[in-house]
Amino acid sequence: MTDEAIQKHLFSAEWYQNSKRICAYVSCASLREVVTSHILSDLLGKQRQYADTKVYVPRVEDMESQMRMLHITNMDDDLILNHMNILEPTPLDSSGNPRDEVMQANEPLDLLLLPGLAFDRKGGRLGRGGG
Repeated sequence: MTDEAIQKHLFSAEWYQNSKRICAYVSCASLREVVTSHILSDLLGKQRQYADTKVYVPRVEDMESQMRMLHITNMDDDLILNHMNILEPTPLDSSGNPRDEVMQANEPLDLLLLPGLAFDRKGGRLGRGGG
């Protein structure tokens, strides 16, 4: 399935349209992941429009691939390249405050978008083993 077909399927899905708290990955071309830039732009647009919508993306914390999912408000100012040349959120927002973390959120997640090499019909995922 092409990136465009996956995005079209996602954008038309009711479960996507109704999601308010979403974790998504920032795609990396060198890893040949489904491109998420249009998806993240759509989600961040919803977040600007609806106060109850929050978008979180991963930040690698150490060389053991420990991650935190941090809240972002835009792609241009909130993301920097890490040591693996993957965009991730800065630990502090533009005001110098620590970013909200999904594990401290008061509301549960509605949707988690993950990269994967393969998925089975039961939702099992084969990843790269990095996080």
